[in-house]
Amino acid sequence: MARTSPDTAILGAGPAGLAAALALSSRGGARIITPSLPAATDVPRVDMVPAAFLAFLLELGIHPGQIGVHDLHDVRRIAWSDSVPETVRASAVAHVERPALELALLAALERMSGFKFVPSPTTHTADPGERVIDATGRRAVSATRITGPAKPWIARVFSRYGAFDKADQAFRLAALPAGYAYRLASPRLLAIGVVVSKAAGGMTPKDIEKYVQAAGAGWVLKGLGSLDSIQAGKGGVASVQWSAGSSEPLRVGDASLARDSLSAQGLCSGISDAISLARNSGHADRWPDREREQLKRHLAFLANAMERSRFRAEKPWAEYRRFLERASGLTRSLGGSGQAPAIGACNIGTRSPDSNRQSPL
Repeated sequence: MARTSPDTAILGAGPAGLAAALALSSRGGARIITPSLPAATDVPRVDMVPAAFLAFLLELGIHPGQIGVHDLHDVRRIAWSDSVPETVRASAVAHVERPALELALLAALERMSGFKFVPSPTTHTADPGERVIDATGRRAVSATRITGPAKPWIARVFSRYGAFDKADQAFRLAALPAGYAYRLASPRLLAIGVVVSKAAGGMTPKDIEKYVQAAGAGWVLKGLGSLDSIQAGKGGVASVQWSAGSSEPLRVGDASLARDSLSAQGLCSGISDAISLARNSGHADRWPDREREQLKRHLAFLANAMERSRFRAEKPWAEYRRFLERASGLTRSLGGSGQAPAIGACNIGTRSPDSNRQSPL
């Protein structure tokens, strides 16, 4: 792909970076600086996005069937404030396969002209007049400071290919003494996530299974057999973090605000924010204010969810809640509403943060 425009360099080739590049397709393209590209061998997982997000992806040339979506879901089973799971109906969502999404975005980009992939570490010195977008995820390579809990929560992800009916695909969520467990599936891929405090992050799959069972959340794992028999994915930080630094490069997605996995907001918000930034480059000076407002809203969501957890008095929850209280005090000093969105709220395009909703709780 020939480079036709030197104006933009995108750091990173995850969903946010690839989506930003697609949004620039009508403006001459960009350089995408990345040490690697998505591959079919990447660890599989499933994410939840609002149904309206599918129309947004269609605008980018991504058909739902390419990313494992063949149905919508409005039923969840939740045990958050109580040990007994309840069936909850909420706004329709789609269960999206990864890395199928990244591969579809990459294929759509390769059909465009004006782009060049630069195989390089994601550090970059901007050329004169060049705009740089940092889409390097939680690494946030351009940030001078990253803020998050001193003891971050860690996600342990397991996945299995098979044939799953709609009941098996339904989202399940249960609070645990030091985190939470969730499960969801597409018709052919099932994913389980167990998010635990860093102190508990060294557990083996068998230990995790016993821990979930002992917490009364064994129903999340019901019918799966032993976790030892399921492919274990790469673990990573699941708790909230955000970055700060100079106004250039502009950070987007997890490089700016990495949302807690509990919110089910990260994928949708990261992609839609990246596209919004790319399409509205003339208003880049407003981007920091927008990101601060999103941070305040996410912290308010987390504080509300933590307060409702039946394990809120346990030490890991109490430590996380104290961090949120301190962080919320800091962000209040920055101005703005800080109003909690509907649980699972997600921006789509340039609409307001409350315009599309999904509800994992």
